[in-house]
Amino acid sequence: MLEGHEGPINAVATAFGTAYALSGSTDLSLRLWDLSGPTCELKLRRHGAPVTATAFAPDCAFAVSADEDGHVQLWTMDWELDETYTGAWDERMRPIVQNFAYAHQPTVGSIDGNDDPSPDDIRKALTRRGRPVWNDEDVRNLRYDIGCAGFGMPTMDELDRELKKVAQKIGRRTLFG
Repeated sequence: MLEGHEGPINAVATAFGTAYALSGSTDLSLRLWDLSGPTCELKLRRHGAPVTATAFAPDCAFAVSADEDGHVQLWTMDWELDETYTGAWDERMRPIVQNFAYAHQPTVGSIDGNDDPSPDDIRKALTRRGRPVWNDEDVRNLRYDIGCAGFGMPTMDELDRELKKVAQKIGRRTLFG
């Protein structure tokens, strides 16, 4: 069904709520598919070994792929989405808000400038803890992204209220619980 790779497909991930999928192959490439066709919309190649895993973030803003050598590649998905202006808070927006808040949570450590970080340094740099921190521009961009995702833009007051709820949960170290 997904024809175009020059080798066997090892991994396929679907983008939640869309008709898109991302496949990874032994030919070292990924392909973004519109499954309604199915047609290949985009070919990506950055891996130096066969691709073994693909996944989308819950809000589909990012995709990730890994190869058999252990290299991981993060991809920013530019969907060229249309902006919409109507809409009140919709519970389907919550994963986008949760991802935003988690991404704005401080890390425990940093490996900036460290050419030979220890496994513990890396673990700390990847561990997020504490209250998320963001500014007004970050929230305006989040509101725009939610609108572009087809939900309509919540009011700034609604978005602020929901961000505070999520931030309180994160502060208790349970984002999804």
